[in-house]
Parts: sequence; structure tokens; C-alpha cells
Amino acid sequence: MVEQFISAIDFGETYIKLVKACVVGNKLHICGTFKTLTRGVKNGEILSKLELSEAIKELIDQSEVNQVKSENLIVVLPSNRLNVTRKKLEVINDKYPNVTVKEDIEKLKRDVSSSRLGENEMPVALYPITYYSDEKELGRIEPVGDRCKKYGIDAFVCSLPTGSSRAFIDVIEEMKLRVLTATISPLANVAVSLKPNEYKGGAIVLDIGGSGINISAYYNELLYVNYHTNKGINYILLQLMQEFNVNREGAEQILYKYGCASVENSSNLVVTKINNIDVKESDIARVVENSVEMMLGEVKKTFDLFLQESAELPIIVTGGGANIHGMSEKISNYFKKVTYSRGFLRIGGRDYSFNSCIGAIIAYSSERGFIKGEKEG
Repeated sequence: MVEQFISAIDFGETYIKLVKACVVGNKLHICGTFKTLTRGVKNGEILSKLELSEAIKELIDQSEVNQVKSENLIVVLPSNRLNVTRKKLEVINDKYPNVTVKEDIEKLKRDVSSSRLGENEMPVALYPITYYSDEKELGRIEPVGDRCKKYGIDAFVCSLPTGSSRAFIDVIEEMKLRVLTATISPLANVAVSLKPNEYKGGAIVLDIGGSGINISAYYNELLYVNYHTNKGINYILLQLMQEFNVNREGAEQILYKYGCASVENSSNLVVTKINNIDVKESDIARVVENSVEMMLGEVKKTFDLFLQESAELPIIVTGGGANIHGMSEKISNYFKKVTYSRGFLRIGGRDYSFNSCIGAIIAYSSERGFIKGEKEG
């Protein structure tokens, strides 16, 4: 018997994606995955509330299961303009010699999250590095119940522009839908893309989306680095459209049916006709590989020193670009690093496009004790 339906919506640059899941006996089951072309949004900003509302309604209607619509949503906000800042805060325990209580620490976390924020920024996540009780470092153990004269926190705070972030939530609430919580892709991806030892020991995640590659670096269960490049799947599609004189839909079919991120792994066999011309798999792979190398060049230009210094850390590839044949092998060869693609298993294979939604649902459900163990479905 279904105990609860939970849905997550992810506002990507190319597609808006929605995943509907249900909890049955402390297990999470994926009921369905849905997507529609992004409308009314560009570079993480809402250009048309009407077009965006229509796209959301389309997904909500598609996701109806047993006459139950996705009316309770976890929102995965665009992270194009995410800031990660390290902050410290120390406070005097005015209740001393009484011990600190949970409410004191919750206020400490709220205060450090909002300190030194710009007028137009809002905190979206807090990563404690260590807590303090007097002069003693406690690691991530909260100083609840300590009899101390002062206590504090050293943490990473993730923030987004208030206007654009709040606008997505406003559109959803104006549609009479309930927002359960909001998160961002670099945080949501953790539950699906990283194994516990990688989240602890360190890993680099390349989330390849439509408008660019979101680069996130994790170590000791902290998000240390987050950056967004400006070349993604749309760049590959544009090159295919120009090379083979096809529209966007035709370019997508070519990319995901015949495309390969490496000419070396393609064949010289004719695989299709485009505009009455025989096209070899290697012809398509050449365009895709050249495009991918331009994309990875942007990553290398920005993070070359970091990548060299973190040579032992694996790269995890996710997002829609991970669905391109040979992508993880290409990235591994390009950066000379161990590389994996990670995504949830579904009928017909793995799909990396919905990782942020799936991860957001897993994190939300786990934190509230709805599920135990691994997801199913």
C-alpha cells in the first residue's frame, strides 16, 4: 500500500524534468519520469511566468498516477549562479552555566547562513566543517548539552540570488501546488552520483546539461568547489545542425541514436541517411568528439591546477550529457583520471538526466525517516 507520494521538479536549461516516487514499507519506488522542453526560462532566470506555468502544468498532468497528481513538490533550483563561501561565527552563551539546547544551535546555523550575505542573496545550504565549544573543536558534533561560555561554527554556506530563486517557488505556489523544500543540483546529485566513500574521500562531479557543465568538487562530505561553464549539450546539437543541415529534433535523434564521444570507438559503417546522403557513424562521431573537446577545454582552462592537485580523485559524470555513448571514456582519456557515469536503473537502461530529481527525493525522504536502505524501481 502506497504510504506517500513525493515528486521533484528540476528546472534545466533544455528540459524541465519531473520524477514521481512513492514510499511503500520504508522503500522508495520510482513511479515515473517526465520531461518537457524548457519554456520561459533562460540562464536560470524566468523570462515568462505564463510559459513556465504552462510547462509545469503539462508535467503535472503527465505525472498523474491512479488519479493522484504531483501536488507536493521538491524544487531543484538552477545553480548557474551558486556561491560557496566559508564563514565562521562565535557567540557568547548568555545562559551559562546552563547547557546549550538544540534551539541555540539551530539559531547559530541560521545566523551564520545569513551573515555577510548581499542584499539579493539567499542561503540554500549549510555545510558545517566544525563546531566549537569554548576553545575545543568538535568536528560535526553539535554542542548540544554543553556547559560552555561560548560556542561557534566554521562552515561553508551556499547561496543563490534571491529574486530568481524565489521566483521559481512563487510560480509553483501560484499554481496552488505545495513546495516541500528547495535544493540545488550539486547537493541533490550526491545521493545518486556519489558513493559514501567518494563523498567522504573526495570526488569531482561533472553534471553535463544543456547550457553548460556544472563542476562540483566534494571532500569530507563538503561541497568545496562549484562552477558552471558555458558550453553543454546545446553546443553539440548546434554543431550537428550545421554539419548535417537538420533541425534541433533531428540533431537530438542523431546524437543519442548514432553519436559517440570518440571517433576511435565508432565504425566506418553507414548507419543512416540524412537529406538523402549516406552518413557513417564515424562522420557523426567526429562532430560530436570535436564539440566535446571544446566543452572539456573550458573545464580544463578553469580548473587545470585544481585537477592536477586532485589527481587521485575520481570524476563522476552525470546529467543528460552522460547519456551520450562513450562520454565517460572520453573524459577519462582527456583528463587522465578514473571516470564513472552514475544514474538510476530503469527499464531500457540507465538514464542520467533525472539524477537531480531522484537525489532530491532520496535526501528528503531519508532525512525525514520515510525510507531506509536503497531505493527501488
